[in-house]
Amino acid sequence: MMQTMTCQDFNRHTNKAQTLADREPVLITKRGKPAYILQSYQSAQTQKQPETLAEWFSQANPEIADVDWELSPRSTAQRAELDWSDE
Repeated sequence: MMQTMTCQDFNRHTNKAQTLADREPVLITKRGKPAYILQSYQSAQTQKQPETLAEWFSQANPEIADVDWELSPRSTAQRAELDWSDE
């Protein structure tokens, strides 16, 4: 479970917050509601952000990560010609 501390506690005990963040992210609350997350730089660097929509979906639901999509490229013959003449 993520450690939690208030904004007041964070302001008073920044060294403690840093020590906690070395082990796991720390949730900082403001007026009882989540406001910030403090985590180590190394931890943030290891969390890879998805670059494509397929990567995002596979992170959200790993069961669909192995689905092969057989999509053939659309040929130009299937595209309708545009009529640029004035009517």
